[in-house]
Amino acid sequence: MIVGLIEVEAKTPIVIVSKKAKGGFLETTDYIPSSTILGGVARQIIIDNYSSGFGNCSKLKGPNDSPQCENCSAKEKCAYNYIWVEKRLKLNYCLPSSQKNFEDPPPIPSLQSLFKSREDELFIDGLLLMALYRMSLRKEAKEDILLKKLETKEGPCKKSDASVRIEENGAIESLKITLNDAPHVAINPQLKTSETGYLYSYTMLSRGTKLTGLAMGDEKIIDENLNNSTISVGTGKSRGNGIVKLTVTKKQSLEEYIKMRGKLIKEGFEEIGKNINEFLVKPKENLLFGTITGLSPLPIKSGSQPPENVAQRIDIPSNQIIHLSYKVGTHIRYEFNGGENFEPTFILSPVINPGYAGVFSIEGDLEKVSLNLAKREVDLTNYQPWFGWITINHPIHYLNVRNQIKG
Repeated sequence: MIVGLIEVEAKTPIVIVSKKAKGGFLETTDYIPSSTILGGVARQIIIDNYSSGFGNCSKLKGPNDSPQCENCSAKEKCAYNYIWVEKRLKLNYCLPSSQKNFEDPPPIPSLQSLFKSREDELFIDGLLLMALYRMSLRKEAKEDILLKKLETKEGPCKKSDASVRIEENGAIESLKITLNDAPHVAINPQLKTSETGYLYSYTMLSRGTKLTGLAMGDEKIIDENLNNSTISVGTGKSRGNGIVKLTVTKKQSLEEYIKMRGKLIKEGFEEIGKNINEFLVKPKENLLFGTITGLSPLPIKSGSQPPENVAQRIDIPSNQIIHLSYKVGTHIRYEFNGGENFEPTFILSPVINPGYAGVFSIEGDLEKVSLNLAKREVDLTNYQPWFGWITINHPIHYLNVRNQIKG
């Protein structure tokens, strides 16, 4: 097993429809969901299998016919079976970013704990302060923390979520992305004219946009299907849209990756402790405070609340989640099931949207706790490949905090 840093380069404009606005306007996302990339990879594997006469894919009758994998004699050697049927290749959301190394803090989609100053439009993360507010109400933190607020040199801040990353100087920057508009009109096949009322427009990720994501799986599968591979994703593929090139820019064994993450998580605990302990009524020596940040959606189990699902993700009791900033949504994906009906089957999943952020407490030895949480980060056994990606103690939550809390 390895971990790979994946670059996704748009060779043509990309349309990943996020919502349909008034007036026939289709808005694209500013990222590419993991399920979209893996679906495009799986589709390309089927095409290659059909072309080479490999396994049951050689018997497919059309592009929407599903391969029969259960009784296929070649399924143990088939990348499609590994990726799409067994779902053993994991991938997080791909975001426009220039992440170069595994040690670099990953970009975060729609971070829910951000504040933005009204005058200079600088971003500040308020996660630790919000957690301290809750602890003060429970008499665990000093009462005067309730009088504190977030400020930049220009003045107070207002809650504002955005997709962001950390600059080399420690500043929080929104992800820069160029979008283009493309008008279209539907054609009436009988009259050979434009259809009345069917003028619509797309926003598109521009050609040349580069995005990065993290993959985890068998090294051979990653090398053969995510490195120097060209696939089609999103809407408008018949018009030439959605062609992307995948490149593996970095690789590391899973064991080495866990060690590296354990070290960074430990450093995060130490820095967060410096920011929180001075405000506590009675600091405990072996009590650690950490943060959890969602890089992809987290499924909500029936009858449960978001804090319970977040706590379960890192295997702690839900009462150890001190504060959680989040939005709830629905993850949509579709599959063609073949047969006579070529319409897609939509799969809807209730989720906590990516960008959720929480503060938790945990007791234990700093080294052991950090290493265990590094293992929990990559333990996605009970999740679909595009769900459950997190980062523990992301620096965005504790850099410059002391300088920005005013009273």
